[in-house]
Amino acid sequence: MLHKKLSLIILLGYATLLNAQQNIGDYGKNQFFLGAEANLLSRTAFTHPATINSTDKIKGLQNANDGIYPQDSFAYTSLKFYGDYDYNISDEKKLKVSLGYFGGVAYTYNGAYPVPDDTRKNNPEAIEFHRFLFYRAFIGYDDPNNFLRIGRFIVEDDDWIKSTAQGGEYIYSGDNFLLKALAVSDLTTAFGAWVWDFQNKSIPNGLYHLSLEYHTQNKKIKIRPYIYSVPDYYTIPGFSFKASVGDKNTFLWYTYITASYERFHHKAYSPGTKLLFPFLSPGKDAGNIYILQSFSFLKDYQVQLSYFKNFGNFNAMLGTYGNPGMVGIYDNSYYANLWMSDFLAKDSQSFLVNATTTTLKNTVLGLFYRGTWSYRSTENTAGILASYNWTPNVTLKGVLAYYLDETFAGYNSKFWIPTKDVPAYARGPITKTDTPKNLGDRSYFMFNLIVRL
Repeated sequence: MLHKKLSLIILLGYATLLNAQQNIGDYGKNQFFLGAEANLLSRTAFTHPATINSTDKIKGLQNANDGIYPQDSFAYTSLKFYGDYDYNISDEKKLKVSLGYFGGVAYTYNGAYPVPDDTRKNNPEAIEFHRFLFYRAFIGYDDPNNFLRIGRFIVEDDDWIKSTAQGGEYIYSGDNFLLKALAVSDLTTAFGAWVWDFQNKSIPNGLYHLSLEYHTQNKKIKIRPYIYSVPDYYTIPGFSFKASVGDKNTFLWYTYITASYERFHHKAYSPGTKLLFPFLSPGKDAGNIYILQSFSFLKDYQVQLSYFKNFGNFNAMLGTYGNPGMVGIYDNSYYANLWMSDFLAKDSQSFLVNATTTTLKNTVLGLFYRGTWSYRSTENTAGILASYNWTPNVTLKGVLAYYLDETFAGYNSKFWIPTKDVPAYARGPITKTDTPKNLGDRSYFMFNLIVRL
């Protein structure tokens, strides 16, 4: 218990450190920027039955055997340090060098935090781990028409990839069009506490992306055909459409639609491939469509309605690194060794509603709901969210969510196929294959403290 308290005190202490981004030097053509960021994330679940990682191992094994996987609780803190150097060739042209270092510490105070494979291999009982990496390290070039990054950089304004990539990105911007080319060897992600090292499990031969966007002069309408490809594994052509009408101070109508088709290649069927959910056949092809309709009015109010539908087993792990609506897919239970919701499951469909207001000074308040229906379960989550800028340097965020998962009879939410069809070697301690329908309460409260300058 003392160890837990000391760990949490240390986490809180880290989170009060400096978060800054300042221009520390402007010497003619040379500019220097330094920054630092501290982030504390804590999630507390409302149900805590014993689990495999608990001290009551017998009960934990029985819960897993019955398919009972409640929410987990953990605390996580991270520090980021980064620096930029700009060399101004002219008023509109610049060379850029950027370097950023990330350090994080996670501590599971009740539950099964997703300990990385390398840590789990050396210590299966681990409840604490550290992650350190250079998350940003690139050289670049910017001018009014050209944008180039080579190294490790954050991919932005993309339909599917919203993470840090290792590779190269080039964007050419014309009067009414934008050409984007992306080639990456590895990807990582850092959504709150979910921090992975750079890896290529989901893109073993690298990921290549090309898109061509046409937009009106005022950028109120954007049409973007695109293609993603992992050679020998899959190719995904698709398109997105964005349109906005009006003004948010009175009434703004915004529509976003993206649709994709996925064709699998021969290596996608290889045993042990990490592209798809385990033991679930990819089929020959798949697809999806995402539709978002947003209304902003009277400056301080916004309502969003959205629908997401998978046709076949589209995921191919592409959605791991982002999704068109940036839907939170990382709020599921790690007890089930499950780090994504059924939002990306085979043939699933989801309906989402979000309503927010900024009427209170420095505050965002909102309500949300997500309903997901798939072949193995139904998920319903609803709650409230709040964000408060205490000072220009400090932001507090909170999410209170009611989360109910209904797993159908014959399924264990640890697996993506009926339990009876899972090979015996992959079941571990789970022996039951005829489990009844199970209602799991995965409700939680999440708190986030961000310190910046």
